[in-house]
Amino acid sequence: VQVAACVAIGFALGLLWEGFEWAIGIIDGPLDTRRDLVMDALGAVGAGLWCAWVAGRLGSARAG
Repeated sequence: VQVAACVAIGFALGLLWEGFEWAIGIIDGPLDTRRDLVMDALGAVGAGLWCAWVAGRLGSARAG
């Protein structure tokens, strides 16, 4: 659940940023938007995996 929340929050922030870029008119085109969204998704998944790793380390430290 925590990993999914990290991924969802990270991707939502990326979507908000893309909306901001669109609102102020700094989008370089559809390819830029697609590339940014792919990078947002990869970053969000990376952050989710990092959250899972940290949660696992904290859990094993508490158990030991």
